[in-house]
Amino acid sequence: MQKLHNYIISKLVPLYGTEEAEALELRLWQYERGFSRFDLHLHRYDLLDSGNAARLLAVVDRLAMGEPIQYIYGEAPFFDFMFKVSPDVLIPRPETEELVDAIVKANAGFDGLIADIGTGSGCIAVSLKKFLPTANVTGFDISVGALAVARFNAEKMAEDVSFRQADVLNPEFSFGFTPHIVVSNPPYVTYSEMKEMNRNVLDFEPHLALFVDDNDPLLFYRVIAAKAASEMATGGQLWFEINRAFAHETCNVLVEAGFCKVEALKDLNGNMRIVTGVLK
Repeated sequence: MQKLHNYIISKLVPLYGTEEAEALELRLWQYERGFSRFDLHLHRYDLLDSGNAARLLAVVDRLAMGEPIQYIYGEAPFFDFMFKVSPDVLIPRPETEELVDAIVKANAGFDGLIADIGTGSGCIAVSLKKFLPTANVTGFDISVGALAVARFNAEKMAEDVSFRQADVLNPEFSFGFTPHIVVSNPPYVTYSEMKEMNRNVLDFEPHLALFVDDNDPLLFYRVIAAKAASEMATGGQLWFEINRAFAHETCNVLVEAGFCKVEALKDLNGNMRIVTGVLK
C-alpha cells in the first residue's frame, strides 16, 4: 500500500498538483474500499495481491490521462446519494447541491409541479423529489443518453420522477403543464473560458451541457425565463445555477421577463452562483 501510494502521487502530481493528487488518491480508496483518511494511514503497510494491484494501476493510468474518477467508477456523490454518471452527463458538483438546498429550504411542504430543464444525470430532479416527496417533478433534456442515466437514477432511488426529451431552444417547446417551480443548471461556460478549465473537464465532460457562445452567454437563461413566464402561474418560482461572471446580467433577464423578488445568492465560496425570482 505504501509503495502504491508513492506511485499514485508521482503519477498524479504533474497533472493535478500535490494537494489535489492526494485528495484524488483518497477518493480512489473511498471507491475501492470505503476508506477514510485514517483508514488509509492505518492500512499503509497492508499487502495487495497482484490482481488488485494491477487493476488499481490501470485506474491510476486513466486518472493520469485526465479521465475523471467519477466516470471511471460510473458514479458520483450528490448529497448523501450516489448517482450513476457517464460521459453523457455532467458530473454533479457541490454548487448544484447548494441550488437544490436553497429550493428545498424555501419550499417546505411543497406539493406542486416542478420542471428541471437540462436534467442531465437527474441529480436535481431526483434530489428535489427525495427532499420534497409530495412534489411532482419532471426533468427535460435534449440528450437521449442523459435521459437514460436520469431514468436509471430515479429507478435506483425509487423516486417517481418523469423525464422527457425536449429542446428548450425550440420555439415550439412547452412544459405541457403549469409548473410552480422551474429550475435549471443550463450551459453557461463561454468558449473564451475554456482556456481556464482543467483537462479532465474539457476532454471528458459533454460540451453540449457546458458551453455557450460568447456572443450570447445568457441565451438559455433568456429563453427559459421567457418560457417560464408564459406558462407558470402567478407566484411561480424560477431558480438558476449561473456563471458567476454574469450574476447582474442574469438578474436583469429575470426582471425583464416579468419576475420580481429577484436576487443572486452566493455559494459557500462566496461566488454568486444562484439567481431566483418570483413571477408577478
